[in-house]
Amino acid sequence: MSELVEVRLLHVPVALWQRASAHQDAIQREFDIMMADLPKGSVPHQLTELIDEFDRRYGGVADPTWQDMHAAAERGDDEVTLVFKVPSDTAEAARQLEEMLDRVDEYCREGKNLLTLATPPELVSFRRWFLGEFIRQIEDDDPPMKWTEWGDRGSAAGPVAREPGATREHGAESAVRFDGDLDLATAGALRDEILQARRNGADNVVVDLSGVKFVDSVGLSLLVTARNRLDEEGVKMRLVLPEKLRLLFEISGLTEVLQPEFVDQAEKPAPTDAGS
Repeated sequence: MSELVEVRLLHVPVALWQRASAHQDAIQREFDIMMADLPKGSVPHQLTELIDEFDRRYGGVADPTWQDMHAAAERGDDEVTLVFKVPSDTAEAARQLEEMLDRVDEYCREGKNLLTLATPPELVSFRRWFLGEFIRQIEDDDPPMKWTEWGDRGSAAGPVAREPGATREHGAESAVRFDGDLDLATAGALRDEILQARRNGADNVVVDLSGVKFVDSVGLSLLVTARNRLDEEGVKMRLVLPEKLRLLFEISGLTEVLQPEFVDQAEKPAPTDAGS
């Protein structure tokens, strides 16, 4: 490993970092669902391999600093200064990661194979700054630049187009029913059905999970991702869950986000006015 150099990230906004991390986690979870059915050279595989390589080569060196970030988040701090000790080739790795994440955003924006939305403009600017600090300080020996000093340079992210949606006939409704356990092994089937409902151009999508017995973190992430995508496209998602899962969704803080309808498993979702 090459000689370590110091990179300082001054006054990192903790809430913005948390939002960026959550969005990246959502993308990676959907990629995890997809990858078994995709060729090795596909964008999901490329991103996963790059992140794995990045963590393998640099993660161990940076671990104490990331612990500082997580500790600041747990304390509820507004900002934190991070000091990394990394190899000099981290600059090129940061450039490759930024280019890869731009490709992932284009993949998301196409809207053909993903439910996850492209990174919001503010978070694109944040990652430009965050990764750019490694490049500037290592390659150019520039002094650290605070996020608040980034200013108008964040516009380098460029305009972000609205996510494309299906052409819809007013009033059309699609019903998606899924039974059993909703986890990494099965979430792909539900995801495919929701994608098909989008392609069919429904104004309303009923996701009936009244027969589901268990939902893991991948399943929860998929439901949030689907809700965000459909909301962006002006499609209403009606989520039906069994009463036995109410506590899980309340503890996860998702009852407000997803606004599910809880029913006894013997019940069926009430009919809607929209035609199927």
